[in-house]
Amino acid sequence: MLKKVGWSRQKRQPKARQQNTEAVNQWRTEQLPELNRITEAKKPRMSSVSSSISMNAPVICCLY
Repeated sequence: MLKKVGWSRQKRQPKARQQNTEAVNQWRTEQLPELNRITEAKKPRMSSVSSSISMNAPVICCLY
């Protein structure tokens, strides 16, 4: 069907042809750790009440 309309299947490239390896490595060592710290700080934390409740604690439930 693609050939009928003149299209071809797109193939994934392993990396950009014009990729600057030095710039990528510098970004990974300088920028990525900072981004990881920011995302960790934004993750929701469990409150002290909910963290003290054990997932294995029995649950008392009434079914009518």
